[in-house]
Amino acid sequence: MTNKTVKQFAESLEVHPNTIYAWIDNGDLPCLKVRGVIRIRPCDEDEFNKRCTFDGRDAANDTGEDELVEAKSSLDAFEKGVRS
Repeated sequence: MTNKTVKQFAESLEVHPNTIYAWIDNGDLPCLKVRGVIRIRPCDEDEFNKRCTFDGRDAANDTGEDELVEAKSSLDAFEKGVRS
């Protein structure tokens, strides 16, 4: 495995490269910086992927479906209250 560019890592997670830069700036994603060039090492990628999972789901590939269902339920409850 070779080091990935920010663009390559973003594409592998299906996120915008700015998200990767934000994770790096926040300290959430370790990286290798040499003369202003950022690379994500395979070991850092593996560690990041391990930390970014919850309930057996991959956080980077989470569809947010649970949140949509919850939001719809809240909206339905609100609309019922307004109609009463």
